[in-house]
Amino acid sequence: MKNVSFLVFPTRLGWMGLVGGEEGVRRIYLPEPSRADLLSRIFLEYPGCREGSELLEKAREEIDDY
Repeated sequence: MKNVSFLVFPTRLGWMGLVGGEEGVRRIYLPEPSRADLLSRIFLEYPGCREGSELLEKAREEIDDY
């Protein structure tokens, strides 16, 4: 999937995920116990996406601050 990125990160409730592109955040994944299970869901819904982006890092910071 062209220009689509993901970011997964640990929270006290489990692993949370974000997927987005140039237009903004496309999907927020609520915490799951397993990082591997979360990645499987992301790749199933967004095949070919790549890890990391400045936009998603900024969104993560805002989630952490919340």
